[in-house]
Amino acid sequence: MTPEQCAEFLGIKINTLYVMKSQRRIPYRKVGHLLRFDFEEIVEWTKDKEK
Repeated sequence: MTPEQCAEFLGIKINTLYVMKSQRRIPYRKVGHLLRFDFEEIVEWTKDKEK
């Protein structure tokens, strides 16, 4: 997912997503120079946060 798609999925602002990324609080990947989020990893990450 793009950062925009991920932020929309999580219901947060894009700036909040970038802050979480810089603090390494959310799983992400770099594809070349692009920032991407794996949908399944994000779903698992949200499940871990519910516990």
